[in-house]
Amino acid sequence: TVSGVLSSDWHVVYQDQNICAVRGSSVIILCSFYYPEEETVQSVKWGHERNDVFDGPFIYDSVIKNNTNTSSRFHYIGDKKHNCSFQILHVTHNDTGKYVFRFITNSRKGRFTGAEGSTLQVVDLEILMSNENQTFKEGDSVNLTCVSCDSGLPSELIWLKNGRAIHEGRVLYLGNISSMSSGDYVCSLRDTQGQPQEP
Repeated sequence: TVSGVLSSDWHVVYQDQNICAVRGSSVIILCSFYYPEEETVQSVKWGHERNDVFDGPFIYDSVIKNNTNTSSRFHYIGDKKHNCSFQILHVTHNDTGKYVFRFITNSRKGRFTGAEGSTLQVVDLEILMSNENQTFKEGDSVNLTCVSCDSGLPSELIWLKNGRAIHEGRVLYLGNISSMSSGDYVCSLRDTQGQPQEP
């Protein structure tokens, strides 16, 4: 049992009620669930608030195998004991919203939904420039900083100039600016192969 949760309770605990992620990254919603010891869990489901979180359709349902209505980006990484964690790969703005876990046991009344859920916000990376209101001239220097609501790991960020990778990390320093410095600068997340994702 977890502190404050009795083993006889029907209960779902979401580690984070609010999650913010960069578009294109992957997210894990950490989740635990509890029920009376005499019960046996038969099925687990995850729903999104745009559908009925009690009756579905669900974005994941352990009863339905090879469901063509379910995106391959959604993965249940928990079990049928107490771990209800859920993974979403390559999040998009369309994934924004509340996610809710539901489980069903072997008893007649053995149905429970953790209705408080966990809410995902998906944002784009933004670039902040030091001395933003300043007009730069040849020989000046400037810092470009890649920011989002999710601090993430600097090693996950890569800078591109005119589509070509030039730097890794959150901050790009441009010193001794010249005409050679002009171009289209973009910060991006790496994908699992270490390549920059499409901005």
